[in-house]
Amino acid sequence: MIIKPYKEASLTLGLRALAKRLDRKHPLFDQISKELLQAEAGEYGEKFIMKQLEKLSLVMKIYVLHNITLRYPLSFQIDIVVITPYEVILVECKNIRGNVELKNRPRQMIRTLETGERRIFHHPEVQLEEYVYNLKKFFN
Repeated sequence: MIIKPYKEASLTLGLRALAKRLDRKHPLFDQISKELLQAEAGEYGEKFIMKQLEKLSLVMKIYVLHNITLRYPLSFQIDIVVITPYEVILVECKNIRGNVELKNRPRQMIRTLETGERRIFHHPEVQLEEYVYNLKKFFN
């Protein structure tokens, strides 16, 4: 059962509205456009996973919540929470093109495009570990 359905993030909506209103010659137009593309890619990934979980919820007893923000002890946002009779599953969605490599020393995620361009991201496991820590604090 979908308890909290997919809803586009306010940040994405705001970036889209800002990009429409900004003149293409504005010094921040390229940066805003790039941030919007990244936000929309993330939204696409979350929406896709939510559709799959919705189908799964028809045949399994699961509860699904999209885009949950908790403010204790610190504010943190979880893309998708799946609750089953046996466990709680935290889903951190990544929609990244190119070749993705997860490294442990140091813990980082490296994306390499076909052009050879590389970009380093935070390792998603670190993010999930922070969520687990904060959730334990929240429930205790």
